[in-house]
Amino acid sequence: MSGTALRVPVPPEQREKLVLILYPRRTGYLFHYVFGAVLILVGFTYNVLAAAGFVPYNETTWLLGLGSIGVGAAIMAAVEIRRRFTLYIVTTWNVRIRTGIFCTRTVRVFYDDIEQMETTASPEEQVVGMGDLEVYSRKIPDRPALVFRNMRNPEGIKEMIQRFVDTTPTPPPWSHIDY
Repeated sequence: MSGTALRVPVPPEQREKLVLILYPRRTGYLFHYVFGAVLILVGFTYNVLAAAGFVPYNETTWLLGLGSIGVGAAIMAAVEIRRRFTLYIVTTWNVRIRTGIFCTRTVRVFYDDIEQMETTASPEEQVVGMGDLEVYSRKIPDRPALVFRNMRNPEGIKEMIQRFVDTTPTPPPWSHIDY
């Protein structure tokens, strides 16, 4: 056998299964979206009024209007890219946060390592049903190992993860992984 390794078949009940993928909510970045939209609107309005002759035309202010449109669009695009490329992943073995576009970074905590979980939400976040979920690991007891920010229904996600933690068998099915 040249270059091929023998694979031992793993029964389906011992494989990791994807349960849920979550994204941060847009409402957590509402200020950035509004600020970007205001910049775009101000730049666009000035340039339209200058083109129509209602405001005196000046090349410097015209370029400032175009710059305002560009900066507003860049702010909104950057926030949307950050939101889209942040994944909160729940599997049958662990919880993970995956961030990045080109250099992706994944941080995971297996269920047998979870010490505790806490949810936090400001009064404004509670009104729209969102908040943060902090997952503490036995390996890092003084600070959260994972923080799921701007999530919808953090209490429900906490309850779901807690059920996985409570039903983790001994030895865990991921004991063959070096982590």
